[in-house]
Amino acid sequence: MEGPQRSSSSDEKELVQGMRDKKEHVIRKTLFVPVVIGIGVTVTATVELELLNFSFNCE
Repeated sequence: MEGPQRSSSSDEKELVQGMRDKKEHVIRKTLFVPVVIGIGVTVTATVELELLNFSFNCE
């Protein structure tokens, strides 16, 4: 009786661990995307501002 229970509990532990790893991976991905977008937006805004200043200086 103890044999199958022990194996099922170890399977459960692996399942929980797997879910935890998956959750951490998803969280990392979800944090990663806004950071990349934020950097992209910042760079784009900076470049556009530089271009605007440059075009104003040329006139």
